[in-house]
Amino acid sequence: MPDPFSPDIPPLPPHMVGAPRMVPRAFGAATPVRMPTLMLVEDSRYASEVMRLYARSLGLRLRRAADLDSADTHLRLYQPDIVMVDLGLPDGRGEGLIARLAQAPHRPPLLIAVSGQGELAPGARAAGADVFIEKPLPNIADFRALLVEHFPAPLPLLLLPDRAPSPQPDRMALKDDLDFAAQTLSIPADTGDAPLLRARTRYVAGLLDGIAGSLGDGALQTAARDEMLRCGSEQAGGSAAGSASDRGAAKDADMGAQSFRRLRDLVNQRLRDMLEERGI
Repeated sequence: MPDPFSPDIPPLPPHMVGAPRMVPRAFGAATPVRMPTLMLVEDSRYASEVMRLYARSLGLRLRRAADLDSADTHLRLYQPDIVMVDLGLPDGRGEGLIARLAQAPHRPPLLIAVSGQGELAPGARAAGADVFIEKPLPNIADFRALLVEHFPAPLPLLLLPDRAPSPQPDRMALKDDLDFAAQTLSIPADTGDAPLLRARTRYVAGLLDGIAGSLGDGALQTAARDEMLRCGSEQAGGSAAGSASDRGAAKDADMGAQSFRRLRDLVNQRLRDMLEERGI
């Protein structure tokens, strides 16, 4: 097809100059196509970059919030068609936001919960999620099929071939997540409020769990889950010394320290690998 802006295209005949353009009825201004809006509440830059590429390919408008506070600000201004909430966020649990949205007068048509921990699915659905996605995120074709299946009205999504390749996110987003995790894990254990530090460590371990699942990094994912279990058991029990002998408490503390160091060392190793491979 010739380029309409090329100088080689001859001018219109005199009798057509100034004639009204014939626009198909389906594309008239009276029937604009409003693309659906997806509100993503996700703290990981890597996961957010994946969803940005998905949204661009599928014809979705994307808004992103990195935490619950930012999500509340967005939701006071906009009414998204789809809300996709990661359950582990820096300032709270995603189930609470899902529950509020599920009971809101203008409930979003589709609420999606996301987590690297599949055992959280029942709680997410009980809170009001229509769909639970366990990280890593599905490929773009499966994600599109999920939206089409669960959205209560037809979606004007772009058609994809059966074997559409998933777009690859910028690895700088992955580096940003790993940098944040490394900085958090570098804080000495005796610094500041111990329960707050433990909660922050557990949050970072959950973040790394999702990232490791997306990368297929089994060693990092195992270390992250071990650390989440350790932080969770310490939080539930308060202190290992409260119900065990001093020797048993010391053993538990030493195992916990090993778990923490293993996760910290793996994160630092992944960062070193990136620097060597990509020259970042």
